[in-house]
Amino acid sequence: MRASTFATLAIAAALAAESAGCSLGLGECVADDDCPLDAECTAGECAPVEAGEGEGDPAEGEGEPAEGEGEGEPAEGEGEGEGEGEPAEGEGEGEGEGEPPRCSLDDGRLDVNELPVALGMPLRYTAATDESANIPVDVAGTTATDGRRWDFNGAVPAGAPFEVVAWALADRWYADRFADAPAFADGRGAYVAALSDELEGVFLKNDDAVLLLGVASVEEDRTVVSYDPPITVLQFPLHVGTTFTTETNGSGTFDFNPFYWSSDTYSSEVDAEGVVETAAGPLPALRLRLEQEVIVGYLVVTQIKYSWIAPCVGVLAQVESDTGEDDPAFTLARHLRQLRAPGT
Repeated sequence: MRASTFATLAIAAALAAESAGCSLGLGECVADDDCPLDAECTAGECAPVEAGEGEGDPAEGEGEPAEGEGEGEPAEGEGEGEGEGEPAEGEGEGEGEGEPPRCSLDDGRLDVNELPVALGMPLRYTAATDESANIPVDVAGTTATDGRRWDFNGAVPAGAPFEVVAWALADRWYADRFADAPAFADGRGAYVAALSDELEGVFLKNDDAVLLLGVASVEEDRTVVSYDPPITVLQFPLHVGTTFTTETNGSGTFDFNPFYWSSDTYSSEVDAEGVVETAAGPLPALRLRLEQEVIVGYLVVTQIKYSWIAPCVGVLAQVESDTGEDDPAFTLARHLRQLRAPGT
C-alpha cells in the first residue's frame, strides 16, 4: 500500500467500525445474547429495541423521581408522573446517561449513543478499488419531494465482499505502541478495525468523538504509524453544518521503513441529509465530506471522500475520489464501498 493512501483508508474504516454496535437487522443471531445491548434477536437478525413512551421505566438521570403510588424504589428521572403499582410505571419525562439510541434522524442529528461500537459484530460490504479511478458514482444524488436521495443498491463493478469488525486492541502485536490508550469497556475506549486485508486502524471512542490513533499492518513489524495529535474521525453530535479539522503528523514504520513521517490535514463537514437506497432497503443518513491533504517528503496528495452515515447502522456507503480531485461533484471514483444485503 502506498504511503499516500493508507491514512485515507483509516478514516474509512473508523466510520464503518461504528456500525458494529447496533445493526438494524444486519447482524445474524440465534438468541438475544448474540446481539449488543439495546438490540434483540428477531427472525435471525439483530434489531434495535427502540424506547417507547408512556408506561415503563423512565430514563435514568439526575433530578426528582417520578411521582406515583405503590411500594418500592422510585425510578430515577426528571419529571412528574402518576400511576398505580410500581413507581416506575407512570407518565413523565426523564433524561440522563444510559438513554437507548433512537435509531432515527427525525431530529436531524446523530448523538454518540446512536453510533454504538460492539466488539465482534460484523458489518458486510461490497467494495471495489480502481487505481485508474474509473468507477462511476453519483455523489450528488437526486432531489425528490421527500428530500435528497442517493442510490447505492446497484452492482459494484469488480466488487468483492469486505467485512468490518471491531476488536480489542490488547491482543494485537502493536498494542504496546498504544499502551496509553484506555481499554475498551461499555462502548468506550480503544479498539481496532480492518482497513484492508493487510492494514488495521487503531481507534478511540469517547463521549465526544471517535479518534484515529494510528494504523498498523497485520504482518508483524511491517507497518505501525501513530498520529500526534490523533485524527478526529467523528465529532458528536453530527448534524448538517457540523465541521471539524485535524492537523497532525504521522510517524513510525511504514513498509519496513522506520523513518516514515507525514504532515496531514483532515477537514470534515456534514453537508447533506437524505435517504440512501441500500441492499437492506432505504435508510435515512447524513453525508460526511472529508477533504484531506497528506504530505510525505516533497509529495503532496489530496483527495475527497464521502461517507453516508445512518443511526444505529453506521456507514452505508463510501466513495473516494482520485488523487488531486478538486470537484466535489466528481463522477468517477477510485474506491466504492456499499452495504450488502442481510445474510449475504
